[in-house]
Amino acid sequence: MHRIVVAFLLLGVLSGCDATSSDPEDPADALPPGVASYLNAALDTMKTAHVRRKEVDWPSFRAKILDRAVGDTLITDTYDDIRYALNELDDHSYFLPPQKSARQKAPHAVWTDDAVRSGKAIGDVEGHRLTAEAGYVDVPSISGGGMEALKFADRLQSVIASTDSTSMCGWVVDLRDNPGGNMWPMVAGIGPIVGEGHLGSFVPPDADTVRWGYRNGASRVRGRTVVRVSGEPYTVNRPAPPVAVLLGSRTASSGEAVAVAFQERNRTRTFGWPTAGLTTAIRLFRLRDGARLGLAVSRFADRTGRVYEGPIVPEVRAPGESPANPSRQDDVVGTARAWVEAHPACSDGT
Repeated sequence: MHRIVVAFLLLGVLSGCDATSSDPEDPADALPPGVASYLNAALDTMKTAHVRRKEVDWPSFRAKILDRAVGDTLITDTYDDIRYALNELDDHSYFLPPQKSARQKAPHAVWTDDAVRSGKAIGDVEGHRLTAEAGYVDVPSISGGGMEALKFADRLQSVIASTDSTSMCGWVVDLRDNPGGNMWPMVAGIGPIVGEGHLGSFVPPDADTVRWGYRNGASRVRGRTVVRVSGEPYTVNRPAPPVAVLLGSRTASSGEAVAVAFQERNRTRTFGWPTAGLTTAIRLFRLRDGARLGLAVSRFADRTGRVYEGPIVPEVRAPGESPANPSRQDDVVGTARAWVEAHPACSDGT
C-alpha cells in the first residue's frame, strides 16, 4: 500500500484512444483486442512519461506485463496488472480505478491539482514559542486545491505571524508528520521562514528542468503563481533566521518537496531520521475508461541543482527508529531548539 502523501498543477490527460504498442514483439495476441489495446495504452504512457523511461528495457517489460495478463477477459481484469507494472517501476506511482476519483483516493500528488487531503486537517496547523528566541511550527499535509489550498496557506502564515515576536531569533520547522499531498499551499504558507526566491526544481530525464519557489506570499512554478495567500504576506521579524528542520520516515512526497526547499539554505540544519524517499513529482494521466495513472515523471532537485534519489538524510541523525507519532516535546525538538539558540545569528543579533 502506498504511504500517504507531493506537488500539483499541469494535469496530464491521456486521450484514451485504442492505441496499441508499436513494439515489434508484442505478445498481446493472447488477449481480447479491447483488453490488449487498453493495457498497451497504459504501458505506452509509462514508456513515454515515467521518470525511468530511459532506463527500462521496454520490450521486455511490456512482454512481462502482457504475459501476466493472459487470461484477462475484461478491462477491469487489467487493473492489477497495471498496479504490478507501476510497482515494478517505482514506489511512488499509483493507479486509480474510474469509480474512485482522484479527489477520493490519490495517495500521492506533487505535480497535480487533482488529489485529496491526507493526514491532518487545516485546523491542525500548529505553532508556538519554545522559548523567547525559538519558535516552532508544524507543517502538516494538505492535498486539496482551490479554496482549501488557499485557506491552508493563510492558516500557516497566520500561525507563523502569531508565533513570531521581536525577541524571536530562529525557528524549528517540523515535517515529521507530513506524508505529502499538494506542495503548493505548503510552500506558500512556510514562505516567510524559508525565504523568497528559487527553492527547488523538478528534473525529468530528457526535458527542461522546471524551477519553483516562493515570492511575495505565493508559491510559484515556471514563473507563474500557483497558490498565494489572500492577504498581505507575512514577513518574519528576523530576516533570514536560523531554521532547524525536523524529518522522519513519514516525511514523504510533497513533504519531502518542502524539505528540499530548505536544503542548501543558509543558516539551516536538518534533524531526525531519513525521509520516505518518494522524491519524485507525480503527474496524473487519464485512461479511456476514466481510470488514472499517477506517474512519477521527474526527480526533485534543490536550489543548487543537486538531484535527490531516495530518502533525504538529516545532518543530525536521531537515535533509534523514526516514531509513528512524533511529539512536539521530544528530544529531537529539544536538540533542534538548542541548535537554533546557539546559532551565531542569535548570539550576535545579525
